[in-house]
Amino acid sequence: MTSSPYRAGRNAQSLYENVELLTGQRGDGLDKALTLRDLSQLGMVQLNRRARGHYAAIPHQREKPKQEVVERPSVPRSLSVSGGFGAILLHWAPALYAGHAHTEIWRASSNSLGLAQRIATTPATTLGDIVRPGSVYYYWIRHVNIRGIVGPFHHVTGKRGQTSSDVQPIIDELTEQMRSSPLIAQLSQADESHSHALNQLDRQGSQAYRSLWAHKVSAGDITAGIGLVAGTNGLSQVAIAATQVFVFDPNRRSPALQPAFAIDNGQVVIPKALIETATVQVLNAQTIVADEVKAGIAMTAPTLTGAVINGAELNVGSGGPYQGYHTRITHDGRVYTDHLIASGGEVDRLTVGRDCVFKGRLEAASGTFHGTVNASKVVGSKVLVAQGSTDIPSRTGDMDRYGFQWDYAQPVDTGFVASAWGDSRRTYVVECHITGGVEAHNWVAISYPATIWWSVKADRPYIVTRWTTPATLFFQLSFGTARCRARAQTRATWKVYELL
Repeated sequence: MTSSPYRAGRNAQSLYENVELLTGQRGDGLDKALTLRDLSQLGMVQLNRRARGHYAAIPHQREKPKQEVVERPSVPRSLSVSGGFGAILLHWAPALYAGHAHTEIWRASSNSLGLAQRIATTPATTLGDIVRPGSVYYYWIRHVNIRGIVGPFHHVTGKRGQTSSDVQPIIDELTEQMRSSPLIAQLSQADESHSHALNQLDRQGSQAYRSLWAHKVSAGDITAGIGLVAGTNGLSQVAIAATQVFVFDPNRRSPALQPAFAIDNGQVVIPKALIETATVQVLNAQTIVADEVKAGIAMTAPTLTGAVINGAELNVGSGGPYQGYHTRITHDGRVYTDHLIASGGEVDRLTVGRDCVFKGRLEAASGTFHGTVNASKVVGSKVLVAQGSTDIPSRTGDMDRYGFQWDYAQPVDTGFVASAWGDSRRTYVVECHITGGVEAHNWVAISYPATIWWSVKADRPYIVTRWTTPATLFFQLSFGTARCRARAQTRATWKVYELL
């Protein structure tokens, strides 16, 4: 049951849905058309401007994201369907499994899952399906995780959704019935006043029985009338021909003569009403108090106040760089904003792609800087200023009881040269690591093993600084025994740190 995410057809509705898919406003975003501007804002590429003002994209080397926990999609819960005039609203409970991506919506004109077709995908928990007035459809939904694994449908039986019929055809039908009504024709006659009852039977007695009563008065060009008609076909009519109609309680004393129901210039006036079910095509209201309000397509308001807002996306501040808004929150929890002011909080796994300024105290447990750190003063730390390595020559020991000693003394660039005597004082630390070892000389008769491993550390490492010349690094290495020599691959690796 897989099909193309794009809607086939040449009508305006198909064009709207396909454009929404390409712009990322509908679906899971896999079919969104990405631009170079989007990739640059996401930090995936770097834009270089070339000849004639054209831009070229250079991809960034990004670290691979950590493996996320992804579970199989669960069964959708609490699907409800509500119909309006031109749209059917679907709502369901949020998915509770890890790795949720989006929800598929399937639709059929009959209650058969085998005939259903996928009409949309959305990361939200609501969807408005735009259909014709008076339409009846059945709906199924299922969840899909970020790996593309689909879950089960909410049920084998679909949820029925129906839109209300358009009011204008109903009005047109009533108008046609009024034109063909004998009661309306009776009230439209030119007689000034009459009262008439008509009973008619055909000769065989099979003609429909009908009773009609009408009363009409006229004063000049102004006419008013009332009539009743009833027939065996089950149709009865009451017609009132008047510019104004009033219904009031004559026994009500306060306030006096307040209409309970009135018609004035084609408008119905009802001060108070109790209505169980009402179908309204255009509703103009000052105050609406309701337990639940559902909008199938859109809801527009200058001020929206509520305790909880559940949805897939949130766009705030038109005219910004993120799809036309200054702040945008996507369905997967990503927040895009061009200006953030925060007084506190906690952030895990934060990546700063561009320049960042800290005007207060910055405290960290550990970290790594790839680049240059410029600071006026850093306390309680050390900075690597120089490093190197050297081979230790393979030679015979000095044949004394103190063992073989080897001295290293070479210039080292610490990055600092004093401009005058005593103008500044720097403290350095030298670390030296030895790899390799020593071995007994093959012509010396000794009782040592064939190989003697070297475990001695560097002795007396220090740096001798001069006035305006580079400093000199010095350290001394000693063998553990006299009758030995260095192995062929013995090296000394040193690092010089400056204490801050």
